[in-house]
Amino acid sequence: MRAACLGALLAGCHGGAGGFRVLARYPGPVACAVVSGDTVWVGAGPQGLAALPLAGGPGKAFGAEAGLKDNLLQVRWIAPGREGLWLATAGGVALFDPARGMVVRSWTARDGLGSDSVRWVGEGRGGVWAGTIAGASRRSPGAARWKAYTTANGLPQNHVYRMLDDGTSLWAACMMGGLARFDPGRNRFAAVPQERGLGNKYLYAMEAAPGRLWLGSAAGLNLYDTAKASWVESVTADGFTDYAVRAVAVAGDEVWFGTAYGLYRRNLATGAQDRWTAGHGLPDDDVVALARSADGSLVVATRTSVLVRRPPRP
Repeated sequence: MRAACLGALLAGCHGGAGGFRVLARYPGPVACAVVSGDTVWVGAGPQGLAALPLAGGPGKAFGAEAGLKDNLLQVRWIAPGREGLWLATAGGVALFDPARGMVVRSWTARDGLGSDSVRWVGEGRGGVWAGTIAGASRRSPGAARWKAYTTANGLPQNHVYRMLDDGTSLWAACMMGGLARFDPGRNRFAAVPQERGLGNKYLYAMEAAPGRLWLGSAAGLNLYDTAKASWVESVTADGFTDYAVRAVAVAGDEVWFGTAYGLYRRNLATGAQDRWTAGHGLPDDDVVALARSADGSLVVATRTSVLVRRPPRP
C-alpha cells in the first residue's frame, strides 16, 4: 500500500470502549510501537513506518519514498536514539531521521551484522546493539562495521529476539536459549542459570524495573531479581497466564502484559488481575506491543490497531 493511502487510513481515528482510544487501524500486521515525545511510532507489516500523534489526529506514513525499500519496509522494532530512530527490519538495521522524514543510513550482513533479519535494535553500553537471527551485533561509536557475537561468544543460542540495557547490565533474550548477560570486561556474554526459575526458554519480551527484569515467555511471565541474581520462583510457578506473553510494561505495582488472547493487568500488591479482549474495546485480541509515554499513558498495539489508554485523573 502506498504511503498516501495509508495516511488516509491513519486519519480515520475514533473512540473505543473500555478506556481505550483507537489511534489507527491497519490492513497489515502491526509488529511494534514506541512512544517518543508526543509521537507514537509504529512498524506495520509491509507498510513501513508511521508516526501517530499521541493526542490523536491524522498520522503520517513513510515507505519507499523515505528510503524504506524492499525488506526495510518490514519494521520489527523501533528505538529512539541520539541520532534518530533505529529500525530493526527484515533487511538489516536502518537509521531514520524524523526531522527529514527519511532513512539516512542502513546496514546489512555485508557490514558485519550477524544477519539481515534483525529482531531488535537499540543503543546500549558500547554503542548500538542489534539482535538478529544469527547472534547479537554491536556497532561502536564511529565504527564502519558491526561486531558479531554468537554462541562462540557466550550466547546460549544465536537467535536473539530481544535485548535491553537496564542501566546496569546489557541483557539478551535468546529463542530456545533463555537469558544472557553481557560481560564488558571479558567482551562476551554469559548465560543466566535457568534452574528453578525460568519457566520457558522461548523469550519474547523484556522490561526493566528497579532491581528486576520481567520477561515474557511462551509460558507466561518470569521475573529475574537482578540485585540477588536469582529467579523469583513464585512468579514462575504462576506465570499470570497460560498463554505466550509477547509484550510487557511495568508501572509501580502494576504489570501489563499482552498475549494473543488479550491484554492483562496484574496488581502485584493485591494479586488482582484484569483482562481486556475484543469484547472490552480492543479491535482484536492479539496484543503485540506495549509502550509507556511520559505522562503515564499506555500505548497498546494489536495486530490490526494502535490504541492509547490515558492514566486516571487524580
